[in-house]
Amino acid sequence: MRIWLPAVKTSSGSDVYVQRLSTALQKRGIDVVVSWFHSGFELAPWLLRLVPPPRGVDIIHINSWHGPAFYRRGIPLVVTCHHVVHSQGYLGFVTPFQRLYHRLLVKRWEEYSMRRASRVIADSRFTADCIFEVFGRKDTEVIHLWVDTGRFVPAQGPKRRGNGPFRLLFLGNPIKRKGFDLLPEVMKRLGPEFVLYYTAGRSAVHLRDMPPNMICLGRLSQEGVIRELQRAHALLFPSRFEGFGYAALEAMACGVPVIAARSSAIPEVVEHEKTGILCEIDDVSGLVQACRLLAENEGLRLNLAGQAREAAVARFNEEELLSQYLRLYEAL
Repeated sequence: MRIWLPAVKTSSGSDVYVQRLSTALQKRGIDVVVSWFHSGFELAPWLLRLVPPPRGVDIIHINSWHGPAFYRRGIPLVVTCHHVVHSQGYLGFVTPFQRLYHRLLVKRWEEYSMRRASRVIADSRFTADCIFEVFGRKDTEVIHLWVDTGRFVPAQGPKRRGNGPFRLLFLGNPIKRKGFDLLPEVMKRLGPEFVLYYTAGRSAVHLRDMPPNMICLGRLSQEGVIRELQRAHALLFPSRFEGFGYAALEAMACGVPVIAARSSAIPEVVEHEKTGILCEIDDVSGLVQACRLLAENEGLRLNLAGQAREAAVARFNEEELLSQYLRLYEAL
């Protein structure tokens, strides 16, 4: 069986998905061909229509935006949808230009992908429900994401808090959808006994007037993400809309409890009072209270950390989740 994974680079979680899926399939002995295309094709995927598939390909597996680029007659098409940008919950977090782009172009591309797809995969039940809401497709198969729990591992020995500040970590783009706008107020209320390290790419130049207990890490490599997670006491993740929540799972795999919003797909990853603490959306006081609770109760924090690691290994197991992909491919 030969799988073609053509992908347009987006510098987002969809790139990570392709990398992790291809690596896992290759470890199973599956013949996988990954083809990367410049991010500019994100605006005009139909220009890739004439790219020939690799010889002997049995299945093409793509991102939901790219059906017009990579559908090839006679070869089964598998489509993965990471989140539905047309759902009501997402619309409040895009600019007017983005909304126009999504409505006039992206929605047409995804409708094409949904019509042509032999199988549709969603990362979460939440996303599968959004697919039904927007596109009317009822047969979406839910296969959760995973991380390499052999690489994403807890720091050696129990991560007990010393005399320094309680160390929080935010992973993601510093944008409203991720709830980043809530963090300055959270950190002001928490004060100097807490410090938040946060990631940011080029958008970091636009960040101004951050409290002194917020420290920008810039863009991190995967090794950098693991290193910072192993240093953190908790992940602060107040995202308002997630198709899955990679950052939360990465934290759990590293034995880091997650303080998150009870929104979208996050409750499918983080179990309240088992692997983390879930607060209501936009609840600054709840986020502050959760941070203080974990800082003041080390036994609770270490217990959540242990359960988080166990859940990442047991519930988001690469071996089992990859088997679902293989069964789907073999059925085609």
